[in-house]
Amino acid sequence: MKKVQTVLGEISPDELGFTLPHEHVFHDIYEITLNSHMILSDPQVAKRELSIYKEKGGRSIVDQTVHGLNPNPEALRQVAADVGINIIAGTGFYWERFHPTWLADMSETDMVELLVSDLTEGFTGTDVRAGIIGEIGTNHRGISPAEERVLRACAAAQREVRVPISTHALFTRIGMDQARTLADAGADLDKVVIGHVDTTPDVDYHEELVRFGVWIAYD
Repeated sequence: MKKVQTVLGEISPDELGFTLPHEHVFHDIYEITLNSHMILSDPQVAKRELSIYKEKGGRSIVDQTVHGLNPNPEALRQVAADVGINIIAGTGFYWERFHPTWLADMSETDMVELLVSDLTEGFTGTDVRAGIIGEIGTNHRGISPAEERVLRACAAAQREVRVPISTHALFTRIGMDQARTLADAGADLDKVVIGHVDTTPDVDYHEELVRFGVWIAYD
C-alpha cells in the first residue's frame, strides 16, 4: 500500500482528509527581502492558526519551505504533534535569489544525495523526513542555469524515491519551461505539480500544462 511521509511518520493516503497543498509554517527570508512579514518563527502562532484550521475540518497541510528559506523541521514536528495534524515537509531549493550560498559549490550529484537523504533519512541533524520535493522555484522571467541544475537534480531524486515534485511558477507561462526541463531530465510527470498557475489567468496555458502531463495548482 502506498504511504505518505509526514513529519511524524508514515500515514495512509486515506488519513490525509482535507489538505492544503501549499503552505509555509516556519520560514525566515528577512535578510533577502528586508520585510519583517517574511519571518514566520513563532510556534505559538503556528499552533493557534493550525488549531483553527483543524477545528474547521482541516486534517493535513503540505509545508513547502525548502533550503534557503530557513525551514525548521523540528519545530514543524512539534507543532504537528501538539495540534494533532498531518504535516508533509518539503525539500529542495527555491529560485536562485534565495539559494543558500553553499549550493553553488555542490555538484548535481551532491544535490541529489542531499535531497534523497532529506527524504529517506531526515533533514540534517534530525530524523524528520521530507515527503515531497518542493517548492522548487524559478524566476518568472526565465530559468537560470543554477535553477536548471536544481530542476535536473530534483528529477533525479524523484526517480530514486518516487515522491511528488511541486514548483513555484508565478505570473508568467514559466510553468511550461519547468515542465519541459523536468521531462527532459526524466521526471515522472504524473508526480509533478506546477504551482501558482492561477497568477497567470490564461486557460489555454493551464490546458497546455495538463495536456503535457503535469498537475496544476491554483494556490
